[in-house]
Amino acid sequence: MLRKVLAVGLLLLATACGGTAGGGADGDKTVTVYTVDGLASWYAKRAEEFEAQTGITVRLVESGSGEVVTRAEREKANPQADVLVTLPPFIQRAS
Repeated sequence: MLRKVLAVGLLLLATACGGTAGGGADGDKTVTVYTVDGLASWYAKRAEEFEAQTGITVRLVESGSGEVVTRAEREKANPQADVLVTLPPFIQRAS
């Protein structure tokens, strides 16, 4: 199960880095992940592995679920996060 979660997480990070449109300047090799309290340590390990494999830096921003979604809503016109991780009660609000 953990391998599947890791694979999905890395896939999401890789997807956030792909393409030509998006939040970073040309050559920007950073992925910003907004994550809920308590998950940053888990993501830090995965981010370290991802960085080693891709050379892309992962910036983790940890906050409460409501704040993660509120921050994303405030940044809607100029998104700063590439990946948003929140809990089920907030997922619909984030979409």
